[in-house]
Amino acid sequence: MWRTGLNMIAAHPLLGVGPEQVGPRFAEFQPEDVEELPPGFYRHLHSVYIHYAAERGIPAALIVLWLFGQILFDVRRGLRRLPRTGDDRRFLLHAGAVGTLATAVLSCFDVTLGDSEVLGAFLAVAAIAYRGLAEIPSDASAD
Repeated sequence: MWRTGLNMIAAHPLLGVGPEQVGPRFAEFQPEDVEELPPGFYRHLHSVYIHYAAERGIPAALIVLWLFGQILFDVRRGLRRLPRTGDDRRFLLHAGAVGTLATAVLSCFDVTLGDSEVLGAFLAVAAIAYRGLAEIPSDASAD
């Protein structure tokens, strides 16, 4: 699947093969040395990063990476501004970091953001983190 996705990316690096076209065009980009596919689901590429790059282009995959990185950067910055005490805001920020890291890692092996349940949970955890950031006074600094 990943090799097929890489063939799609190589052929269409900027805009991809198009929305919802990975499955219908899978056979067209299948590696030549693959004669028979094992039973499986071939409508997506089982990696958010490869799938988004193949379907929507490399810029789309880079935006997903940027999103994960930006959330982690913001959370880390917020944690540095809070004292290392039992503060509920720290819990919110840690929850956001862990949820983002889990989604980023799982996205290597499945199109997690394509499932509404996973996407909804990820967005809720990210919102929790940003709620925690909003509660930190702008002049706060760790002791």
